[in-house]
Amino acid sequence: MACMSSPAPTRTWKAFCPPPTRRTVRLARVVGHVVSTIKEQTHAGKKLLVVAYIEESGASTGQHQIALDAVDAGIGDLVLVNVEGGSAKMLLNDSELISNCVICGVVDHYSFDGEMHGSSECGIRRSE
Repeated sequence: MACMSSPAPTRTWKAFCPPPTRRTVRLARVVGHVVSTIKEQTHAGKKLLVVAYIEESGASTGQHQIALDAVDAGIGDLVLVNVEGGSAKMLLNDSELISNCVICGVVDHYSFDGEMHGSSECGIRRSE
């Protein structure tokens, strides 16, 4: 039986939140698609897109990555990319999937530091 007089261990916010440099969801713009006739079997039938990461201010980070698409995004769309591996299994409803980068949302617009940003800010429209 545990001693009732001993204090419970204290936890800080660091125990529950990833450090500021480790983001699990990032803003990006879809800049291309990937055609692959031979894939890992868990990727068969899933769309691959090239995303370019952006800062909250809308400026490009210069980083690109290939991501699985869970929301039917298209070239030119502003998207949310989840870069935490376990969530891809849940988002794509596939317990065997191996991926650490999946598009989980299409962003209409957002505000940062008093400025609005969004898919149509530069005249870029989703291609059909």
